[in-house]
Amino acid sequence: MSAAAAEAATGAGACAALEVEDLRVRYGELPAVDGASLRMARGQVVALIGETGSGKSSLALGVARLLAPSAVVTGGVRIAGCDPSSMSGREFRLRRAGLLGYIAQDAMAALNPVQPVGRQIGELFRVHRGMSRQQASRMRIDRPELVARRYPHQLSGGMRQRVMIAMAVALSPPLLIADEPTTALDVSTQAEILALLSELRAETGSGILWITHDMGVVAELADWVTVMYAGRIVEQGPVHDIFDHPRHPYTEGLLRTRRDLRTGRPGAPLFQIEGAPPAPSAGRAGCAFAPRCPRRSAVCSERAPALEPVPEPVAGGRLVACHHPVPPGNGHRPAGRAGGEVRP
Repeated sequence: MSAAAAEAATGAGACAALEVEDLRVRYGELPAVDGASLRMARGQVVALIGETGSGKSSLALGVARLLAPSAVVTGGVRIAGCDPSSMSGREFRLRRAGLLGYIAQDAMAALNPVQPVGRQIGELFRVHRGMSRQQASRMRIDRPELVARRYPHQLSGGMRQRVMIAMAVALSPPLLIADEPTTALDVSTQAEILALLSELRAETGSGILWITHDMGVVAELADWVTVMYAGRIVEQGPVHDIFDHPRHPYTEGLLRTRRDLRTGRPGAPLFQIEGAPPAPSAGRAGCAFAPRCPRRSAVCSERAPALEPVPEPVAGGRLVACHHPVPPGNGHRPAGRAGGEVRP
């Protein structure tokens, strides 16, 4: 997909929080991300979904330049107009906290276990600027002076995640990357974290790239959905259009795997996508989803489809990479985490 197509799809232009053009990530000879392009406007939440191994985290880590030196990353990335590739490693490390915040899934692994969390937060401000007590209270950190003296293992999972969020948003960066930040939390704490991030987005105008498997979170939080499979983006579109009219068979399958407890028949078997995601492979021919796809034909194994606008104008910006798109009207709209419908 070209840069122009991605920009037209999301509506992100000169003030985009994130612009990714033909990003490729390889570990040795194995491709993890294969030509991904996307745009995110300021204040927009883009949900990045797909099965484990689809390349979601590799894309995010490639954007943040947090991959191991052995990884090979090519393509263009601009964060609020800044090109990280034009900076030295030291310069980008000094500027990273002001450009993007990264909220990891496992805060215990991301935080330094031998330093109090207050010292870790303070490290940002020894280089940049400070955080007031009022700002700390916005993170729902009760008694911040006490918390600051504690080590990560002395905090609850929810409090560790709040510390991670405090570090990520401290300098009000234009981009936040949240890599499944609520997966390991209980339901009530998940709801608090989602509410907190929604408030912070409204206050700071940061764009959020949200990586998740939870369709309820996507329905509640996201404006735009990007679907990845085997390192490639296979579908993009506004959240309500993706849920109501999935056009790629893989997207349709993902939505069908989530049971609606309000309307589902008790005892009915859960839907599953047959087969398993392919192992990373260089030089793969055809569509990677073809062996699992109920709509496949001979052309699917011969030629990989390009990410292009859908034939029918369902709504603005829909893009799909499929030789045989699913007809409109096969949606599986989930409820949000609070039980409400996906936002129109």
